[in-house]
Amino acid sequence: MKDLGSQYLSASAGSGKTFALSRRYCRLVMAGARPETICALTFTRAATREIFAAVVERLLNHEVESEPGWLTCDQALEVVLDALPRLQISTIDAFSSRVARLFAYELGLSPDFMLYEEGDGPEAKAMLRETVNRALRNTPAASSKELLNLFDVHYEGAATAEALSVRLRNFLNAFGEVARLHPDGWGDLSRLGNVPQECTNREALVQVLRDVPVADVSDAHAKAYFKALDLYHPELNSIREWKARVSPTQDKLDKLRGFAELGAYLYRGKELALGEEGQAAARALWDDLLARDLSQTADHTKSLYRAILALNRSADGLADETGRLTFGALTDTLARRLGGRLSVTDEAAMYVAYRMDTAVRHLMIDEFQDTSVTQWDVLS
Repeated sequence: MKDLGSQYLSASAGSGKTFALSRRYCRLVMAGARPETICALTFTRAATREIFAAVVERLLNHEVESEPGWLTCDQALEVVLDALPRLQISTIDAFSSRVARLFAYELGLSPDFMLYEEGDGPEAKAMLRETVNRALRNTPAASSKELLNLFDVHYEGAATAEALSVRLRNFLNAFGEVARLHPDGWGDLSRLGNVPQECTNREALVQVLRDVPVADVSDAHAKAYFKALDLYHPELNSIREWKARVSPTQDKLDKLRGFAELGAYLYRGKELALGEEGQAAARALWDDLLARDLSQTADHTKSLYRAILALNRSADGLADETGRLTFGALTDTLARRLGGRLSVTDEAAMYVAYRMDTAVRHLMIDEFQDTSVTQWDVLS
């Protein structure tokens, strides 16, 4: 029975993790566990069919060794098939849906809520378009324009929501959960510790570099050096803006970084030293570009967070009106009610937890690395 305790199995693709999971499932049943109390979860319907087929095949072909006092493979197969309608081999989304259906009242959900899958399906696209339309209607004009600019979408009447929803789909998948879990700190540079500082005398610093002696290098070397200094455009506000303006090669970017880090300009294997004052000026200019880049990024990040909040408010309103939820929104609801340490004063949540604790005695998760924080809140 030693191998039936808690385990974590990490291995490369195709190395037999699903085989190990199905074998463990069989041994649990043979050791006396009721199949309906073994919850085996994965991420696709195809994977659930693969797990079930593997369990049946292992037992049917007597591929799992028995221990004294255990059921035989034939007996275990009979037990599994008798429990077929009650088996909990499913996707994590289906598991969450089942819990929500059973305890809709305790979780504050409408008992007749409907689910639709996120992704590229027509229903998902239609719901996202409506969410975006609501966000645009309910957001002040200036903020709506900002929302569109963030995703490089131009106002084109009815086509705007369609274009914006396409841009938002991947964005929400990537950052929607992060925004829920970490609502603070978006665009707060103080959390990064020591960050580069902007300078107010860029022209004077560039002039310091122009005054670097070039008498000891060739005319071609000096000419190339002064041409490189032109990369410090006086109107530049960030590295991002610089890239957009001059479309620099990596070589040009390395030149500016090299001025700051090496204190020299290399040309055909030969070095032009900037001197202590020149390198200090180059370092200050590089830090200035980084600081302006970070400042723009911070403002952009704040705006993105405001966009997420606007979209979430619209999505919540739409869900309340239509009773339709995505699997992601459903999991969020379960996590808010059941995740973390439960309070004994929350009788409804305690009741759900007690019922689930009696229904699930063994939890098996395939492809655990793909489990989100929110899903783990529910499962744990």
